[in-house]
Amino acid sequence: MFGGAPVALRHSPTQLATDLSDRPYDVTVNATQLGGNPISLGATHGAALAPLVRFMVRDFVGASDHIFDTPQERIRANLSTLDKHVPHEFREEMQALADSAGVTYEDILALNTFLDTDAIVESEKSYCINLVAYGPATADGRLLHGRNLDFPGGRVTAPAATVFLYRPEGCSGFLSVAWAGFIGALTGMNEHGLTVTEITSQTPHVSGEGIPLMLLLRMVLQYASNIEEAIEIIRSSPRTAGFNVTLTDWRVPEAVCVEFDAEKVGIRRARKSLLVVSENRLTPRMAHGQHILPCGVARHIRAHDLADQHYGRITPEVMIEILRDRWDPIYRRQGKSYNCLCSNETIQSVVFLPEERRAWISNRSIPAPDGEYVEYTLGTVSGVVPAARSRHPEPPYRRGEGSALPGGQKADSSLRSE
Repeated sequence: MFGGAPVALRHSPTQLATDLSDRPYDVTVNATQLGGNPISLGATHGAALAPLVRFMVRDFVGASDHIFDTPQERIRANLSTLDKHVPHEFREEMQALADSAGVTYEDILALNTFLDTDAIVESEKSYCINLVAYGPATADGRLLHGRNLDFPGGRVTAPAATVFLYRPEGCSGFLSVAWAGFIGALTGMNEHGLTVTEITSQTPHVSGEGIPLMLLLRMVLQYASNIEEAIEIIRSSPRTAGFNVTLTDWRVPEAVCVEFDAEKVGIRRARKSLLVVSENRLTPRMAHGQHILPCGVARHIRAHDLADQHYGRITPEVMIEILRDRWDPIYRRQGKSYNCLCSNETIQSVVFLPEERRAWISNRSIPAPDGEYVEYTLGTVSGVVPAARSRHPEPPYRRGEGSALPGGQKADSSLRSE
């Protein structure tokens, strides 16, 4: 049976001011609102989060040899090559951020390229999971995208966890779940309802001559309005290393996994209205010669099993229960390792309901799924603001008891493996 604290879906208690110059950071919802041209975006970011940016530079990048087994000099050595491929507008934003926060441009670049530098030296491992369900798989037919992000060092980054609400000048507004000092994206949704997440996938085909992954995904959120445009941005851009990127578009509806490295791209689409993505590559073009991680296979199978068990009845609450699952399929017991959907290194857990531009985000506790999920709504008219609602959309789950589902049903015991 699941253990731990009750799941809570909490609505943001306050609404950020629509005036971007007024109170850009709200600690009650842990959100930072940014808008304007690249220099304005960076300057506002740095001014609002300066202590946390300096903390991330010192305790995250500065401790990379302990967190990722990657010496800091190896990270710094790749920066000049990666910087050549940073789009001009992002370079301006990072410089303004650095100036405003009192750090160097190189510090901010190191934060925004750590996935690439770790992958290039082949030390980075990722143990995340993505589950997308829609149509006949969900209770109301609407698309849901669940995502757990795992990597070492989460307990270092937790104090700087931030939900960024962007309104860049002349581009799509978007939400990005990241940390102070990050202008790139790992988990996000834009105003069109396009969702984007990533998982590192080990590959021998790496290169410093590419657009850093988090900035590439920022390009997707900022410039793409549908999946095909997003795929084209990824396919046509120089790439650094191996990643599995999940993309969804509720309007089709559609979900795809873009598996790629520095040389090749493979596309895997949802089947039977379900898509599960771990770090292992499954397209024939990308799977050949890869080193299969058993823990990734275990998580993939477990997520599929739970989605199949609740097929046709998946709601945001059910998706959260799946993301909180600690059943270890290899050892056949409750656990906390990377074999589980929720491990002790899960630092971010998100459920997107893109049709309503809503997201439930837990990113302050470790493991994140054990914490509270706060709801945010991405506005397209009055700017990007978190939701300010007074009631839950549906009764929240609570661990260790028959959790209420819409219509008075009870959650299946199969979701709570003994």
